[in-house]
Amino acid sequence: ILDSCIKSITMSIAPTAYIPEMPPLSEKEETALVELKKLLKLNLHAIEQLSFGPAEILPHLYLGSRDDAGDLETLRRLGITHILNCASGSVRTGSEFYA
Repeated sequence: ILDSCIKSITMSIAPTAYIPEMPPLSEKEETALVELKKLLKLNLHAIEQLSFGPAEILPHLYLGSRDDAGDLETLRRLGITHILNCASGSVRTGSEFYA
């Protein structure tokens, strides 16, 4: 299934691109690929639906987007008092923004 997904994604990105055939895998590579496939199997029923706004990943710890960091009303409603910005310099944050 993983192989067909990768091929499908590749074809949707560049359907006319030349994709050379892969050389045969060594025994070590084959074992690693089997392990990777096991790790990538998803139980789709256990995955939460996408949420809108920051997601509480631990008690009092939220993970959100750039838009979430700029939504002052939601931040106040959730009691979020501190922001850790891991984005590039183009995101407007800082103590002045949240004052």
